[in-house]
Amino acid sequence: MSSQSVEIDFNEASKILDSLWEEVTKIPEEELDTYNYVDDKDLRAKIKELVNSKTKSYRYAIITQLLAKKVNPSINCLSIQAQASIEGAFDARSLCREVLVNFERRKLSDALGGSPDPYVNKPLRHARFSLEKETLRHIKDKRGWNILCQVLNYVEKKNDPKLTEKLLKQALLEARKRYLKIPHKLAVKKPPFKIDIPKLKEILEKFLSKPSGGARCQSVIYALIKVFNERVKAFEEITTAKSTAANSFTGRLADIECRDKDGALKLAIAATEELTLGKLDEELSKAAKRNINRIFVVAHKIRIKPDQAQSLIDEYITKHGMDIVVVSLINLVIFMTTLLNDELRLKFLNEVSQALQEMEYYDDLEDWKNVLEEKGASSH
Repeated sequence: MSSQSVEIDFNEASKILDSLWEEVTKIPEEELDTYNYVDDKDLRAKIKELVNSKTKSYRYAIITQLLAKKVNPSINCLSIQAQASIEGAFDARSLCREVLVNFERRKLSDALGGSPDPYVNKPLRHARFSLEKETLRHIKDKRGWNILCQVLNYVEKKNDPKLTEKLLKQALLEARKRYLKIPHKLAVKKPPFKIDIPKLKEILEKFLSKPSGGARCQSVIYALIKVFNERVKAFEEITTAKSTAANSFTGRLADIECRDKDGALKLAIAATEELTLGKLDEELSKAAKRNINRIFVVAHKIRIKPDQAQSLIDEYITKHGMDIVVVSLINLVIFMTTLLNDELRLKFLNEVSQALQEMEYYDDLEDWKNVLEEKGASSH
């Protein structure tokens, strides 16, 4: 740490967070939409947008930075890393991971997104919150970043402990609203309960039988890759976005992107409910135009004759030098979960719930819970 850095008392931070949350939860649910801690309408709107940001890291950042300022007013809430070249720098990542993540698990049922280490993600790898061109060049969600910087600059400029607390309580109020919108998850049974292959197939077939515009397939694949990666550590970051948002619009190269520590794309995954020859050609063509070298095309139902699929795949391999795998979703789940152990299948079922929640597919999450309960894989 630099000589300018400031320590944060994690125990004190946890106590403050619990105390403020207790205050926020005393507000009757019917009054939540009209109750406010902050008078400034514009400031309230910014807090609300950040707590519900499409960029998950920003949801954690606004609470973490305000909490740090509340615990120790001498910190600079624009700081992210202890080595930031500003007076009052501190380690926001550790505070978030050790305090806010634990708080979220205990009180919010992962309503902010269920991330185990939010500041490890790319938007928050900078030393500080800044609107400098060099920093903005690396930020995808520039609107969210701008709002974060505006709020934190305002807090730092005012340096008023009472204001900081009001803003923090406003953020927790929005977090509570977010929590109340999320259906409570059923707990997947734990070992020694086991999910064998026939049971796993039954669960997936039942869940995927209802058309969802690709949302269910995407969530299942995303959950699978995340769980598998926890064991093999092949990728530094695995990201996705709602299936209703076009990849070209969001700036994404694929439905699911797996990147290394330098941010380079190592594997692109295209998820679809039904794969035809035309759809396969479309996905491979898009990948070739985007200079993707390795792609998985995963579908619940594959409506292509094997020789036709292979002929098209060979054509793209020859012309573009791509690594291409086309696979059935259920077969992929069975294969990858069988590689490790029985606990992985149970963890995978839990992770599907997390993925559906993270992308706010609440109707699909409710159906997923019902399927797990029907198939005897959940417990109250």
